[in-house]
Amino acid sequence: MRLADRTAGAALVPIVLVPWMLLDGWRRVRDYRHWKMLRSLLPRDFWNDCRAFRHYARMIVHWQESLAACLLSNRLHEQRWQKRITIHGTPPHQLPEWGERPVIVAYLHTGSFVFLGYWLRASGLHVASFVKVRPPVLALNAELNQRDGQGASLPRTIRGQGALRSTARFLMPGRILTVALDGHFSSGVYSMGRNIRLNDGAVRLALLCNALVLPASVRNKGWFRFEIRFGRPVPQKIMGAGNVREAVQHLASELWEELRQDRCAINWTTLEAYAGSRHRRLAWP
Repeated sequence: MRLADRTAGAALVPIVLVPWMLLDGWRRVRDYRHWKMLRSLLPRDFWNDCRAFRHYARMIVHWQESLAACLLSNRLHEQRWQKRITIHGTPPHQLPEWGERPVIVAYLHTGSFVFLGYWLRASGLHVASFVKVRPPVLALNAELNQRDGQGASLPRTIRGQGALRSTARFLMPGRILTVALDGHFSSGVYSMGRNIRLNDGAVRLALLCNALVLPASVRNKGWFRFEIRFGRPVPQKIMGAGNVREAVQHLASELWEELRQDRCAINWTTLEAYAGSRHRRLAWP
């Protein structure tokens, strides 16, 4: 894939990916019934014209495409790749408070969420991602890049035992932490088009470290074309009052403005958060 990008540019990379996408789609056929069950827990009018099979297939394709872009993270700073990435809103390093406080970027498992940290790191920013699980292909990518002396193009991953302590030490002015709001361990129900279970960990970390909290999302806009949207940071009035619930609701409302335009951007983890189901998914993502 890297050879294809080097010799023919990003236009050839999708052709290299097609066989793997087909194989991955076949591997996940067994999970489709469970996927439909989760979708059926939400009312039909929530999905608009987002049909189940199209939604499922698109999730698989976008996931593999996003992983491929992450594997090429050492080239995302190049002009030919920058032309494929559109930015809306104010990125963290362009905020007025940048350099004075750390920034926590909160996201959902929608669209090409995994691409966010890699783009920030490719922009020359000091980034870490707080995650529970890292896909094996990204772990392998990190190992290969370290061997090649290209580790600087990768965001740091914080997970496992002692993660909270490591995160608190990492969050210094001029640094960025990416954190998901949805996951298996939710702290409450919030409004985002429908009720959804979300975590408040990003907000609590921000209160602990005096960090700004910024919502963000990534959408696919065509083969290897991405659109990154940054919403409004949680107002200081809310953070200063220590109102955790109101802060998480602000993030949910900002992210919903983007998500309601494309319900098919919802990935498995976000669907579980909407459905409120305790059933574990059968395969990644």
